[in-house]
Amino acid sequence: MVVREILPGIEAVGVIDWHRTAFDNLMDLPDGTTYNAYVVRGGSEKTALIDTVEAGFDEEYVTNLIRAKVDSVDYIVANHAEQDHSGSLPLLLELFPMAAVVTTEKGKELLCSMVLIEEDRIMVVEENDCLSLGDKTLVFYPMPWVHWPETMVTWVPEDRILFSCDLFGSHLATSDVFSDGSCRLHEAAKRYFAVIMQPFRGQDPRLSGCGGYS
Repeated sequence: MVVREILPGIEAVGVIDWHRTAFDNLMDLPDGTTYNAYVVRGGSEKTALIDTVEAGFDEEYVTNLIRAKVDSVDYIVANHAEQDHSGSLPLLLELFPMAAVVTTEKGKELLCSMVLIEEDRIMVVEENDCLSLGDKTLVFYPMPWVHWPETMVTWVPEDRILFSCDLFGSHLATSDVFSDGSCRLHEAAKRYFAVIMQPFRGQDPRLSGCGGYS
C-alpha cells in the first residue's frame, strides 16, 4: 500500500497481504487481508504511530514510514497485542529507541510475554486518558473482548477520527483507504463479525446491543 493522507497530519502507512489464506485457524481468507497502521503528527511537537504490521512485512512497513518522512517517533500505540497489529513492534523500538509503547495494563502483559517488549518501554493508559501530540490529542478507550481482553480504541477529537482496531474490521486485501460501500466490503465485514466478534459480544456490556451488520 502506498502512503495515503487521511487528513493533514494523519497518514495511512499499512501493508496489504494479498496472499494470506487463513487467520488464527478460525477463518479462511479468500480475499487476503490488510494490516492497517497510521502516523499521527501533532504539528511540530510529537509523532505517534497507531499499530504496526505482521512481522513478515517489516520491510514494506518501514519503507512506508520512510516515504512518509517519519524520522522520529515519540509513541507507538498498541491498540491490540495480536501479531497482525504488534508483529513489527520489536523492530520499531530498535529504530526509535526513545519511543514509548502505549497500551492497556492487559496489553502490557501480553506484549511482554508474546513479543518480548521490555516493561520500561511501555506506558499504560486507562479509559479517557489523553496524550497530547501538540495540536492533536490521542484519547484512549479500552474495549475488552473486541475480540481479545486487552483491546482498545484511540480517538483524535480535533479531527473526529477513531482508530477502531478490530471493532469494525474485515479481512480484505485492498488498496482502497476509504469505504466505497461495495458489496464485497459489506460481505467481508458481515463474515468477520460473525466469526470473530459475535462469539465475544456478551463480554463487554457496551457491545451487548450489537446485532451485527444488516
